[in-house]
Amino acid sequence: MAIVRFVGNIFPLESDLTISQPFEMRWTEPPTARAPTGVTMNFKATIQHSAVEVTGTVDPFENTAHIETARCRALDMTKAIVNLYCFSEGMGLSVRIDNFYLDPDPEKKILLMLHPDLRQHCTAFNARPNPAGLAEFNSVLAMIAKEFAVCMAIDELIVAISTNHQIPVACARAIEGLRKLLAAGEEDRGKQWGMFQENLNITRKYREYITNQSTDGRHGDRSHIEAHLLTETLNRSWIITNRFLEFRKRGNIPLKAPEFPLLDG
Repeated sequence: MAIVRFVGNIFPLESDLTISQPFEMRWTEPPTARAPTGVTMNFKATIQHSAVEVTGTVDPFENTAHIETARCRALDMTKAIVNLYCFSEGMGLSVRIDNFYLDPDPEKKILLMLHPDLRQHCTAFNARPNPAGLAEFNSVLAMIAKEFAVCMAIDELIVAISTNHQIPVACARAIEGLRKLLAAGEEDRGKQWGMFQENLNITRKYREYITNQSTDGRHGDRSHIEAHLLTETLNRSWIITNRFLEFRKRGNIPLKAPEFPLLDG
């Protein structure tokens, strides 16, 4: 068992939100490959002048992977409080949890939602701080700025990696949005997908791994999805979005092997 403390803020800070009473809740996560016995968390959340603190226990606590599970639940709990308040006031506020402490270590640890494995899937441009990277980044930025719907699709992907619950639905929305852009002018949905898959050199089966996984979530089913399935959804979404950017860079010329091998399975 571990004692954890998460801290963050409500934005904008000027809202100066205070909830007079702490809120306590117990969660039991279902068994997974990483935690065969499940994980139980007991948390207490306080919000004072837009500062958030969530403290509690995580049992069992076997490795740092459990920190992400705990962070998600601490964020869920805080968002539930804030969103209910926002609903009553007709107000839009957002919640971030950026740091945590693991007892008895007094050192603050920074929480960043990093998925470094996704970097390898971005070949359309290089955002690293070097002259070539800056030029590529600016070139792609200028291109997508003319199609704001592409910016929205990429925003969906960033939502997905910022909040794991959102991965299935947000990734599917992103890919569906790109399909509509690529097949603009075609009204038939099936033909749209055909054009999308042919131009990006992917199969229906490869693409449906993403869109089919979102079906339950889009219809209100919040059932647990194993982490490895979410990871694969992210990987495929990054790869397909990168291919869309490559397609646009090439003046909408269909992508072909060997540079872009057929993606299947």
